Amino acid sequence: PTRNSRHGMAFTWDGNLVVKHARHQSDSTPLDPRCACPTCRRFSRAYLGHLFRSQEILCHMALTTHNLWFYLELMREARAAILEDRYAAFQRDFLARRSGPSMAVEPA
Repeated sequence: PTRNSRHGMAFTWDGNLVVKHARHQSDSTPLDPRCACPTCRRFSRAYLGHLFRSQEILCHMALTTHNLWFYLELMREARAAILEDRYAAFQRDFLARRSGPSMAVEPA
């Protein structure tokens, strides 16, 4: 997650998002509307893209915070699904959401 953040990539529940892409230049939404991390609460996609293009270290710090938060939340949900004996459904839903037609994955 830290290496990906240095290259402008954020992990989201709907797929990977690259903040340096032009489509985010005027996007005032957070990286991931479902996320409650400090980065998503404070910064928009457009601002993070600006920081990335300006080579500001704050961008890498903010994306690293978000990516680590995402992985922690993913593991929390996976553990809960295991304990509730619903991991197969959790995995299926997670993979379907990240590879669906509305996926935010962008080429590197």
